[in-house]
Amino acid sequence: MPPKKPLNSNITKEGTDSPLEGALGTVKSNKPSNLIFTPTPSMKRIKARFWTRYQETPTSQISDVTAAEIAKVTGSAGIKNWWSKDGFKDWFLNKNEDKERISYLFDMSLEKLEDMINDPSVNAGVRLNAIKLLAEMNGNIGKSKKQPERFADEQIEKMSESQLIEFIKEKQIKLVEEKIIEAETSKDGD
Repeated sequence: MPPKKPLNSNITKEGTDSPLEGALGTVKSNKPSNLIFTPTPSMKRIKARFWTRYQETPTSQISDVTAAEIAKVTGSAGIKNWWSKDGFKDWFLNKNEDKERISYLFDMSLEKLEDMINDPSVNAGVRLNAIKLLAEMNGNIGKSKKQPERFADEQIEKMSESQLIEFIKEKQIKLVEEKIIEAETSKDGD
């Protein structure tokens, strides 16, 4: 049976496995000022719960949010224990962390695809698939291919005089009907 993982991560120095005692989450560092905080799964759940429930106002400053407020919004008392841990508060209050991570992973993926395409030892079929993927992502081919813009008046230019007259009559009737309905609903609301 594999050993059970501890419920809480430890703080370690980057490149080592030596835990720094008594902390939750993981902080890695080459230098004391370069901290990388790695949260536990329960920390991630609480953060997600907070950001889906928290209502920002024009006057609210996220940097002023306290552990007590977060505990109230999330229903989790654990936040109070985590709040003072190195790196936790900065990580927790970073609302855009997911977008930053996605952007980082996307950049890494592009680099890997570029390496594959430029490496002559990579199978030609794999290289071709990498090129196709990049072309599709760029909108050159496939489902995401950029469609030319279409304008509503494009059809009007192609209409004959009789089609144009019929089109205008049809639109006038719909417009009059909409105005009648709008007037009736505003009378009912008074």
